[in-house]
Amino acid sequence: MILAEKRFQISVMTCAESGVLVGTSTDIPGLTLEADSRKQLLAAVSDVVPQLLAHNLKLPEDQLAECVVEVTFTDPSVEPMSDSAMAPSCPRILVEHVDPAAAPS
Repeated sequence: MILAEKRFQISVMTCAESGVLVGTSTDIPGLTLEADSRKQLLAAVSDVVPQLLAHNLKLPEDQLAECVVEVTFTDPSVEPMSDSAMAPSCPRILVEHVDPAAAPS
């Protein structure tokens, strides 16, 4: 049986006061992440998102590999990284890019 791919969005902004990256999602109930760097934020996504998908959305573990999490950095000073694969028990693809609408004119 082929399962349909499930997509989830995470938006990341830089806190003006602290400079900390803050990630939130309307697709993943309970998700709010803070990190000092992209690397730390993406590590937190890998650690936290599978648990939230399983517990808050009741997504079976065998369907996590069919999930795609798209992380959008809305701070134009954050450069995109290449796609990163996650562990097999996690969403299988992490797409990361900068929102072009947030870039200064």
